[in-house]
Amino acid sequence: MVMATKTKKRFVPGILYAGMIFATLLFFSCKLGLGGEVDLQAPVLAITSHQNLDYVGVPCILSGTARDNVRVKTVKVYDGRTNKLYGNASIDGENWHVGLNLPEGDTALRVVAYDGNDNSSYESVKQLTLMVDSTPPVIDTVEISRPGGWIYYLQERETLVEADESLYDNVDLFQNEQFTLFSGLDDASVIDEAKVNLLDRDGTVLFSKISKASSRYNPTWTITGEDLTEINSSYGSGRHYFRVTVDTRDAAGNTVGNNAVNTDQFLWLCWYPEADAPNINLSVSPDGSVTVPKDGNIPVEFWDDDGLKLVHAALLTTAEWNALAGSTDDEKIDGLIADDARDVTLGAPVTLTGAPRQKVVTMPAGSNSGFFRLVLLAQDKKESGDGVWYGRSVPVQVTDEDVPIVIIDSPEENTFPEID
Repeated sequence: MVMATKTKKRFVPGILYAGMIFATLLFFSCKLGLGGEVDLQAPVLAITSHQNLDYVGVPCILSGTARDNVRVKTVKVYDGRTNKLYGNASIDGENWHVGLNLPEGDTALRVVAYDGNDNSSYESVKQLTLMVDSTPPVIDTVEISRPGGWIYYLQERETLVEADESLYDNVDLFQNEQFTLFSGLDDASVIDEAKVNLLDRDGTVLFSKISKASSRYNPTWTITGEDLTEINSSYGSGRHYFRVTVDTRDAAGNTVGNNAVNTDQFLWLCWYPEADAPNINLSVSPDGSVTVPKDGNIPVEFWDDDGLKLVHAALLTTAEWNALAGSTDDEKIDGLIADDARDVTLGAPVTLTGAPRQKVVTMPAGSNSGFFRLVLLAQDKKESGDGVWYGRSVPVQVTDEDVPIVIIDSPEENTFPEID
């Protein structure tokens, strides 16, 4: 019996043929525009406008760059703690920027760049903390630092105009040589710039000075006579009255001054160069002389805003006074000041403890009646260099009730009397 033989069909060539067709179609679809490549590259983000812990105002502009192999679709700014979205950046090529209204205080931010496929990697993310200060700085006070560390305050202009420069009570009212203004600052950030202005009655700014960089928390300004005479030589003498204002800009960019709604306003100071000289006060009669009984005393007040270095007080006879070099009283005083051997004529200087600002000397009139000359000299103390001198002489009549003094006032000397 003859058996029939079955032949097995083989499908391998057909399967291979179909696979080749699929591969070809896939190749051409990827390479020749029949379909898009799969983009797996994430953008690279950078922040260029700020660094970590920078101070910023409200609003602030955050900006930087974002690069991608295809296209950066968006840059988003989130709260680094709550993930709240603060804003979407505007993109121009590889540059981006976004305006932010951030809450006051330290604000953590997370900035993320995405491409068209929403790819994002560690290079697409930046984090930083900004110190947000939306309040303009305010200068609470401006005070005057006087020689020796004395503190004084700005005054009403009328107070300064009416003040008696000879009174020790007004020792700090009149600025001279140089003075320092210092301020009390109320601000959440530090000061980038603080400018003091001196104004006249019309509000015209006559002088301005920016605080030194080391005074970022409490700005100070030292103003010298040279500063003022450089802008106006008339400030070299006499009284001049200036009103004080302050313009400030803090590190966050907030301003007070020309670029804001207000300028910090303060009161007045008086610049008076002659007030640098020591003062010598005593009670005299209208003709400038002193009459005192024998064995009496003559109180004399010496004072100076810088402090006293040397004080002389001597009662000379008329003959001793007339023997001094000089044809006038002022020339005789100037000669004594210039003479390092003045102690020979005037005796030892008054004993001073330290460099007091005020010293009251009680001069004994002595037991002899007659006419004398009271010679008074004072030198102030400077931190460097020689102090300023001032001196005056006062005619003194010492009386004795037991020895009357006859004064003839008529007829005048060297005149012919009228005979009735």
